[in-house]
Amino acid sequence: MKRFERVILASDIDGTFLASTEAGKRRNREAIEYFKREGGHFTFSTGRNFRQILGAIPDAVELVNLPAVTCNGSSLYDFQRKKEMERYLMDNDTVVELLNWLNEEAPTVGVRAATEDEFWFTSLENPYIREDFDALRAHNPRMVPLCEWGRGDIYKLAVRDDEDILLRLRPTMVERFGDRMAITQSDPTLVDVQAAGRTKAVLLRELKQSAGIQNPFLCVAGDYDNDLEMLHEADLPCCPSNAQDCVKAVCKKEVCHYQQGAIAEIIEYLAELF
Repeated sequence: MKRFERVILASDIDGTFLASTEAGKRRNREAIEYFKREGGHFTFSTGRNFRQILGAIPDAVELVNLPAVTCNGSSLYDFQRKKEMERYLMDNDTVVELLNWLNEEAPTVGVRAATEDEFWFTSLENPYIREDFDALRAHNPRMVPLCEWGRGDIYKLAVRDDEDILLRLRPTMVERFGDRMAITQSDPTLVDVQAAGRTKAVLLRELKQSAGIQNPFLCVAGDYDNDLEMLHEADLPCCPSNAQDCVKAVCKKEVCHYQQGAIAEIIEYLAELF
């Protein structure tokens, strides 16, 4: 039996895996290849969709050997088969209700939607949304009037504005829409919204059960609020040193800063355990 045969390692991308330093990139990739040679199962669990993953990590198809949890748990994508295995779309009427409510409560807020092939925007007045539009030019950003949002196949919404505005809005959003939408935060200026009950944790739990691994051991790495639930789901929750304090509080292992190769250090720790 190989060392990591029953280990699943699922990593968030931004702030956890995606180092911009060459040393950090190389360290992570070398460790992941060793992990897989020893029977380990590596994948991503992220708010990005599969196209965004490939845009940021062109070799993702070689790195992962399990389907990836994408769109914060709204989709399960198999890179080897180039196929979406599961999808969970938002209720369109609830999307329109939320957008109308946001427009009344905080007119400066900007929203983008992730659909299967495009990113939708209603306005570019919000500076964060304008940056998103420019950053997503390779992924079909499109201006779509609000009247059409009730007919789209929407995986996830990103609500963008200054930190103080989102801090004020989020509790009321949860109170008003929390029974119909999953609402988390992945950045001080970004609140993620997707279908109720569809989170990274839920899809990882389903993946763990269906992967065909005897007595699987789930190790999860994340850094932010939207990772908390999946970290609670893990047998070994881990985080980089740059993680939020609320994330560090639930993790059993804290490793180096993500820029230094946090995933590699987690694999080194797993080698001590197995």
